[in-house]
Amino acid sequence: MTTHAWTGRDDLPPTVGLVATTLAVYWGIWHQPFVGDDWLRLYALETQGWAAVPAAINGLFFRPAAELYLWAAHHLFGLNPALYHLLALALHAVNGLLVVSVLQRLTHAAWLAWGTGYLYVAASTVHLEPLGWIVGIYELGSVLFLLLAVRWFIVGRVALSAVAYFVALLFKESVLLLPGVLLVWRLETRSRRLSMLNPHLLVMLGYLGWRVARVLEGTAPSPFALDSEHPYAVSLWGPHLVDNATTYAGWALQAFLPWSITGRFTPLIAVAALAVGVVFLTRQRRQVTRSLPTLGTWVLVMFGPLLTLPNHAFRYYLSPALPAILALGVWVAGVLWARRETGPRLEILIPLLVFAIASSLSHAQRTHRVIGPPWLADGTSHLFDRGRTVLAAEAELRQWRSRWLAGSNLVFSGVDVWAFGRDAGPRIWLDDPTLEVFDARYVERRDGGLVAVGQPETLAAQTMAEQAGAGQPEDNHHRALDPERTVFLDAGDLGL
Repeated sequence: MTTHAWTGRDDLPPTVGLVATTLAVYWGIWHQPFVGDDWLRLYALETQGWAAVPAAINGLFFRPAAELYLWAAHHLFGLNPALYHLLALALHAVNGLLVVSVLQRLTHAAWLAWGTGYLYVAASTVHLEPLGWIVGIYELGSVLFLLLAVRWFIVGRVALSAVAYFVALLFKESVLLLPGVLLVWRLETRSRRLSMLNPHLLVMLGYLGWRVARVLEGTAPSPFALDSEHPYAVSLWGPHLVDNATTYAGWALQAFLPWSITGRFTPLIAVAALAVGVVFLTRQRRQVTRSLPTLGTWVLVMFGPLLTLPNHAFRYYLSPALPAILALGVWVAGVLWARRETGPRLEILIPLLVFAIASSLSHAQRTHRVIGPPWLADGTSHLFDRGRTVLAAEAELRQWRSRWLAGSNLVFSGVDVWAFGRDAGPRIWLDDPTLEVFDARYVERRDGGLVAVGQPETLAAQTMAEQAGAGQPEDNHHRALDPERTVFLDAGDLGL
């Protein structure tokens, strides 16, 4: 057990406090059901078993580590969402402790490391969504191995670091530019052993080569060749770069204080905060300031790629950059109240941390009750609102299981059918793999019968159609429905 300047005691009390903070902020997710893409993955695992894993990685994304995790979790936990959420909370707490460990080694400032660690686990505006559905493992897993890669690289365990970096890429590709952070750290330490980066560069080049090969083979699309309205289309130039920068800057500030006022003045607030920090730079100890280029690079390489997505912006995309963003914020607060002899005044910093964490806790609990302000709903998938839709639909449909006629159809009006993965959830609840679910907007009455007209096959296709203002997507198709085997439900029937 080591002693640090944060408390003057060993690490156990702040560690227990960090874990307790995690539980306090996110206790509401115990009641969260599977939502959205969860049902698509679970239905595939329920019906295909192990074969669902390779099937899930033959597309735009290549995330086999995440798919293996979901397969193992499904094997262990089945359809019990609480157990998935328990494991996700444990991983989140571990990530918080890794943030502390990494920053202690980067800055040798325990006050900054622990302050950032607490803010990191409590940043509910960013973390609620990854913790609120099981496919959030893409973020949780990639950040876990990102932090391990940085930590092991700093302590000289280069091979382990490269392996961790590789695994992080197999959870989510957003950590691709990590070698840039490691390079800046090596330059900061004035080390000439840049060859330590060779394993990471080999991993990065190998991964890029593999992705390019898949595109050339036609087994995966290129994000640069997708339709301009596709959610994952990439564009390296355009007004969306500035729009995204402003949007993400506002969300980053709200990660500190969810109830802070942001918006059009966000860039000014961010620049002013950094300027004040620079003014007081000379009052901070050299070891901390020497780490600022590494932290700044960390933000840039994890934050920059987010700007290239013109149609897709979510708060939780900040997850890989968040440790460095929060560390810079804590550093600014620290230098404002620094003493030359003893460093930051903890009697000032601790109340600020308590206020920020209380603000995050309040936001998390209000979100569970859907009474939060609208400026905190942007950049989210409304998972907790959709969770209530899932609970209501499941409670209603499970009552029909004993008398359900196989091959029947469900038509929902005023209900978000993608909250339960459209067909996936009802097929599991009613044990009917032939059941089909339709949105009433795509069902018409013609010649005394029912016809499903142009219903999008995926949420992405529906989003593209809605953004384009089109009534029907390009993959328009017609299908006659048997009125005797079609059940109509609206939001009122579900009690919504």
